[in-house]
Amino acid sequence: MQSEELAFLFKRFNVHYLGYGLFWAWVFLCFDKSIFFFWDYLGLASTMLAHLLSLLASIPVLCLATFLYKPVHRLLGNRAFTVSMALLMAVGTLLNTLQVLETMHALQMAGAVLTGLASPCLLLLWGERYGELEPRQNIVYTALSYLVAILIFLVISGLDIIASSIFSSLLPLLSFLSHRYCHKTSMTEEHAPSPQKSTTIFDWHSWGESRSVLSLRILCGLFVVMFVYGGALVYHSKIFPGGTTHFLLTALPVLLVTLGTLSFGLFMSKKVINLGTGFRFSLMFIAALFIPLALLDQSFTEFSEFFASVGINLIEILTWILLVYLARASSAPRFPVFAACYAVAHGGMAAGELAGILLLDYMLVFSVLSICALVVLAGFFFTDRETIIHFDPLKPDELSAGASKSGLMEHAVELIAVEHNLSEREQEVFSLWATGYGAKAIESKLIISASTVKTHIQHIYEKCDVHSRTEIIGLLEAYSAKAEENSPSS
Repeated sequence: MQSEELAFLFKRFNVHYLGYGLFWAWVFLCFDKSIFFFWDYLGLASTMLAHLLSLLASIPVLCLATFLYKPVHRLLGNRAFTVSMALLMAVGTLLNTLQVLETMHALQMAGAVLTGLASPCLLLLWGERYGELEPRQNIVYTALSYLVAILIFLVISGLDIIASSIFSSLLPLLSFLSHRYCHKTSMTEEHAPSPQKSTTIFDWHSWGESRSVLSLRILCGLFVVMFVYGGALVYHSKIFPGGTTHFLLTALPVLLVTLGTLSFGLFMSKKVINLGTGFRFSLMFIAALFIPLALLDQSFTEFSEFFASVGINLIEILTWILLVYLARASSAPRFPVFAACYAVAHGGMAAGELAGILLLDYMLVFSVLSICALVVLAGFFFTDRETIIHFDPLKPDELSAGASKSGLMEHAVELIAVEHNLSEREQEVFSLWATGYGAKAIESKLIISASTVKTHIQHIYEKCDVHSRTEIIGLLEAYSAKAEENSPSS
């Protein structure tokens, strides 16, 4: 990544996007690395069962958001509704984590169901926000949010159990507030699914030949990934039922994955990356290490815990990055695409956890199943075509052109807009297009779809009676010269 691009990225940095990390800190504290272990059933920690119930409760909500996305999208744009969902998450968290309720198992499980019903709303809100970001920004903000999550986890887990429960219940509310302030505009019709986009979400006949809609292949691949991931969580819960308090086993794997992802996002100079390689790498960590763990009768548990944790955290980060990119790149509305992907992901995770519970005493069997799933995944589902992310980074000359835009040029663009009847948005697109920005860069900067950019450029060409960017630049130069002649300084 060029230094000019890096400076440009930091200049546009918005700390409120890190509020997504508050949501992940809540997940860590309540489920993934939970410190709230009060009882066990069938050899599983209570938090593992709570996680499964929460997953099962979230799937219908995500399916509803997929197929009835317009009314659900409008509901999420209602502040009172989203606040009520955040409060429901807080209540569910308290029911699930308060130690005084440790003997009331049914009440604790009811709390898990409440969080499962409400948490998809916050997840979808952040998916909508991150979908506005350019892919490189998505990677950087995701890594930083994950870093925030583990830091909050370490701080809160150092408190006594009651204080930890209270602070954990506040995280969804704080995450919601951060979401409200992470952008100047709220979730209004301006950010609603574009009417120019296709309303088809799934392509059941295409096996990855088009990225315009979701293909069956990538949905199956996502299901397989999360199936193995869910089973890994079950066996992790069995081996470490109360979690681990060792810093190296809790924080270091997350820090390694986070810092690696952040460095990749900041300094990677390639224009494309393949997330499929990362998925296969992380699944090999999980699957390959659980086989010797079973064969050696749980010897080297700390060694296995460390590397399995690296794989688990890498899957979590890669899944978020991929799903946000799929929603952004699809020609279908972003909101239902993101909801559909997470419905499949949660379904795969729940299926993996159920399989893990059924095969709880047969870890080797599940490990072999995981290896087979990994082979199928690598060879058929997650092909390079499915998991490639395309960057269209701003070139140094584009950056310098945008940064050096003078008041004289702005005046020239205003003159052109008035004389050629350009709308306000067309004027913005004209200014960027004429000063070297590419279509992808305009899409990212103005937070509009690729088809909308193309339509605006076509209208500009028609209204200005030009046929190429060269003629656009020539028109701008002519009006700039005219503006300079009429300026008081001349």
